[in-house]
Amino acid sequence: MASTIPLERYAPGGDIFASLAQKYGPDAAERVYSAAQTGDRAAISDALATERFGGFRDDSTLSNFVKQITSDPLAAPLDSLNDQLQKGFSNVFRNPFVVGLVIVVVVLFFYRKKLL
Repeated sequence: MASTIPLERYAPGGDIFASLAQKYGPDAAERVYSAAQTGDRAAISDALATERFGGFRDDSTLSNFVKQITSDPLAAPLDSLNDQLQKGFSNVFRNPFVVGLVIVVVVLFFYRKKLL
């Protein structure tokens, strides 16, 4: 048994309409109401998803690359470089042999005249 869609809730003045109008604006609430008038729950879900997450987005690698290069060509390479340097330094200084070597080099550099 299929339940009917409560159009009065999606209509202007209804609680769902008011909630959508407050959250996404009255135009969005009208679009969801129009979808509810079709009687198709999938149309309502599509209208809600479009309002929540925006329309269709092309997720292809090429379009993402072109969008990034045209909008900010240095953002990703600099972020990637920063991440790699951060990981590299943190991994190096977590190694006890490297820390010991750094201490030996610093001691030899500052005290080489006294030691030799």
